[in-house]
Amino acid sequence: MTIHLSALTLALFFASAACHADEAVVENSVSAQGIDRVIFRAANAETATVVFSEDDQSIITVSGKASGGTVGYHPADPNWKETPASQWGMQFVSKRVGSTLIVSTQNEIGYIHHHYTIKNITVRLPKATQIQCFKRQLSGSGEPEFQSP
Repeated sequence: MTIHLSALTLALFFASAACHADEAVVENSVSAQGIDRVIFRAANAETATVVFSEDDQSIITVSGKASGGTVGYHPADPNWKETPASQWGMQFVSKRVGSTLIVSTQNEIGYIHHHYTIKNITVRLPKATQIQCFKRQLSGSGEPEFQSP
């Protein structure tokens, strides 16, 4: 019984590690010089951790982990291979509008069986900076959202 339990524990451990092996860190930093407000858009923006730097660095950094895939997708092509989240090309991109920095995800998608997002997001910014986080409604387009609120 103990041997079977140990084997099951090891199997679950390696299965769990394999599920997370394709998660890659996605990160981008930009200068905070002249920025007093950040608008942040991502599928998981509402659960992002916001950290205000005590030393008031003039850098804004956004980081997270690439996740997702095409669970349940079975194409007719027998040579088709799923693209891991780490290779999907997700990133954080930004656009400055006056003293506001708009930060958006790029290549996050949610379409039928294809669902790629960035999770465990952390936004680090100077303590005097305001931030607003908005959940993105994903589609088949991975284009960033830079429109003003």
